[in-house]
Amino acid sequence: AQESAATGMASIHWILLSYFFQTCGELCMSPVGLSMVNKLTPSRFGTIMMGIWYLSFAVANKLSGVVGSYAEKLGETQLFGAIAAVAATCGLVLLVFIAKPLQRKMHGIH
Repeated sequence: AQESAATGMASIHWILLSYFFQTCGELCMSPVGLSMVNKLTPSRFGTIMMGIWYLSFAVANKLSGVVGSYAEKLGETQLFGAIAAVAATCGLVLLVFIAKPLQRKMHGIH
């Protein structure tokens, strides 16, 4: 870590490992999300909702760039603390307001 901080370069092993885990996450999340969108939307809105699903990835990538621009200003501890706080808050809001309506729409789909 000290060598990386001094030179500003990361080992290729860290880069490859991070790409591996990101790809595994994508391979696990994408089929589940696409299946959920396909099963929970009315058939006439299926293609629109698939487009919105993919658009959400574009918005998330833009948002990650905006958040990443604050990394140097805030410092790592504050930045990751803020990310954790926002993620926990969003998770609680979704759990409270979306869980019951989503279960009703699933009609026995698990």
